[in-house]
Amino acid sequence: MSVLDLLISDHNCVNSTDRKTRRSLAEIERQKYASGAAVSDEKLLPLVALEWSQLSGANNVLRLHDLLCFMRDYPDDNEVLTAVERSIEA
Repeated sequence: MSVLDLLISDHNCVNSTDRKTRRSLAEIERQKYASGAAVSDEKLLPLVALEWSQLSGANNVLRLHDLLCFMRDYPDDNEVLTAVERSIEA
């Protein structure tokens, strides 16, 4: 594998990660005002995915911060609250 191939592979990995991060943020934003046990599961998956993501850009950091603050104040259940608090501490 050439250096160019490695650079392209790295670039594609970052772009793929960026897309996944933006998708996870969008999924949580769509469900922001919905509540209940069914919605809780739909929020948990992207929340956990975001725990391991590296956010690019101040806009994404602000979006996540706003979502975490809202969900900490209005958690659907203890699982969501625990995930939110874990993300805030990270």
